Amino acid sequence: MKPKLCEQISLDSYLQYGDRKKPGRISLLCDLEADEIYFVPKEIEHIDFAKILDDQNKRNYEKLIPSHVDILYDGEIKVIGVITGVCGLEEKLWIRHYKRDLVTAHRKIFDILSISNLKVELSENTIVDRFLRCYFHGLALRYIFVKKIFSTSSAVV
Repeated sequence: MKPKLCEQISLDSYLQYGDRKKPGRISLLCDLEADEIYFVPKEIEHIDFAKILDDQNKRNYEKLIPSHVDILYDGEIKVIGVITGVCGLEEKLWIRHYKRDLVTAHRKIFDILSISNLKVELSENTIVDRFLRCYFHGLALRYIFVKKIFSTSSAVV
């Protein structure tokens, strides 16, 4: 299977990729390193799709950000939800993303929606941040440790 780039969302792409795991849902995978967005086929899990994209086992999975576009179709496409940051990659493989990458991917989805000239009436607009990778975790621990050493040593001097 050859991955399909998402350059816009149309009725054709909705009919081909919509209703993935839930009525009206189109799942997308943003590859921030390659600056590309792919439609995730209905019949394949994100994990397996990421492996298809990773043809040489060199891909940084942290830079593959999932997004879901929820659509209500009643003669015309109306976007009612955008959710970014959660799929099987995070839940099963423990992939973590930086907040800035989640925000970038979320913006890219809205760029696609703008290019697509779709009606957008969001009841949900979410960046899921429970799978964040922390910038300063180690640095913060080192800071606390060093601060404790210096505060202890200054008391001794």
